[in-house]
Formats: sequence, structure tokens, C-alpha cells
Amino acid sequence: MEINSNRTAWLIMLSSAAILAITMGARQSVGLFVSPIDTTTGLGIVSISFALAVGQFMWGFA
Repeated sequence: MEINSNRTAWLIMLSSAAILAITMGARQSVGLFVSPIDTTTGLGIVSISFALAVGQFMWGFA
């Protein structure tokens, strides 16, 4: 019984680490898109950054 419990614990831990790595990668890469969005839409860096900051805040809040 002990071996199955350890295997389950490792599986949960590795799955959690993979999910965290994917979501944090998505959250941290958003800043790379500010300049292309500014060039394409002409909204301005301040407006885009504010919208992204609100999105990050809401993501963290949820």
C-alpha cells in the first residue's frame, strides 16, 4: 500500500509542477507582445500595459 501512495504523491506533484510551469510561462510571456500590439493597433504602450495589468490582476484574483 505504501508504494502506491508514494507513486500517487509523485504523480500529483509532477502534474502540479507541469501545470504551474505552463501557466506561469503564459503569464510571463505577455510582456513580449506589448510592442507588436502597439504597432498594430496604435493604442499606445500605456493603454496596452494597463489592460494587461488589469488582466493579470483579475487572473491572480480568480
